[in-house]
Amino acid sequence: MFFFPLQTIPNTRSVFFFLFFFKRPCLCLPRCSWLKLSKYETSTGRAFGNSLDEHTLGGRSLFVHNLLYSTDRKLDPPPASFDPTWTGTHARLGATAGHLYDSDIVPPKLHEWVHYVTVWDQNEVNMYQNGKLVGREALYGDGNDSISTLGSQNFCIGNHEFSHKGGKFKLNGYVGLVRVWSKALSSSSVVQLHAHAKERFSN
Repeated sequence: MFFFPLQTIPNTRSVFFFLFFFKRPCLCLPRCSWLKLSKYETSTGRAFGNSLDEHTLGGRSLFVHNLLYSTDRKLDPPPASFDPTWTGTHARLGATAGHLYDSDIVPPKLHEWVHYVTVWDQNEVNMYQNGKLVGREALYGDGNDSISTLGSQNFCIGNHEFSHKGGKFKLNGYVGLVRVWSKALSSSSVVQLHAHAKERFSN
């Protein structure tokens, strides 16, 4: 297990864009993190993971808000400065599964700590929010052999840029207590993880 201590480093605007990555093979590993969004900065917000393609098909990533996992994916989002609530209304939470799908999981509310755990196995991905299972999706490819379901070896926190060279789709908020495991977690383990740290992340 890899453990990253709590990070809450506000800048002069009391928010920050968080970007972190390390090179390591990212297989079917469970990932866990606490998040508190300050603003829906863009239509795409990746919490953590590794990607290989710009359409978020490959890799193992959790997106707390992503228009591609919404039935409104064909809409053109307006600038955040014009309508700061648009992403929260139209985007959906989703995890990479090798294909796009329609998620009904709404993004987290702003300014509230939320606990996310995502568990991939050989056949499906399970998404947990505050200890509860909120989504499950089968893993398969859409026929594009150039897209690997495992993605790259770069694990990134708070940034969507699939090439890991900066990118414009950074989360605007706080990230804390990020963990990666080398084996799958049971539902009871996810409940215990949330219960163990929820007082520390009270709003």
